[in-house]
Amino acid sequence: MDSDLRTKKTKKLLRDALESLLRNKSLDDITVKEICEHASINRVTFYDHYFNKEELHDEIILQAEHDIIKEFKKDKSIYYLDKNYKKILQKLVDYFGNKRKHFNVFLSNPKNRLLFTSLLHKYFMKYLRRGIKINGAKTDKKEIDNQILIKSQFISGALIYSFSWWLKDGFDISKEEFLKHICNLLDDLFK
Repeated sequence: MDSDLRTKKTKKLLRDALESLLRNKSLDDITVKEICEHASINRVTFYDHYFNKEELHDEIILQAEHDIIKEFKKDKSIYYLDKNYKKILQKLVDYFGNKRKHFNVFLSNPKNRLLFTSLLHKYFMKYLRRGIKINGAKTDKKEIDNQILIKSQFISGALIYSFSWWLKDGFDISKEEFLKHICNLLDDLFK
């Protein structure tokens, strides 16, 4: 039991240290030695828990992914995007807005930003492809699938860059105002 608590504490110190260093440097420019010094942990202890700094970084990304999934699982109704996109976006805005400083770490560096946007893209596409409906004349299944895919990609890209901009540069826009404007833009797409 004590070793589990020690392991959790050590891993948290290392994650916090890496996140702090990522505010000023890219992952490529950070050494394991710097992470250990920042966390006040020796290198042997680092390698007891992680193979390399990339594995530690991946754990940070996976934790964010886990947190989002955990938040979404609280409410089963969110799986129906066409009916609940406002609720889904509310959860995302709340989650990212409450951790704005944390996610600025990923957005301040182009390489880190790519990982963050990949995470968002994965979730937006999962929900968008389920909720988009194609209006108009009936066409074959392949064309409908292609229309859904293109529309999903388009909306996902717009949402990702909107969220990224808001988290990094849109400090004067409240969560409520941001959500209102995004939902207004999506209203017509889901009618």
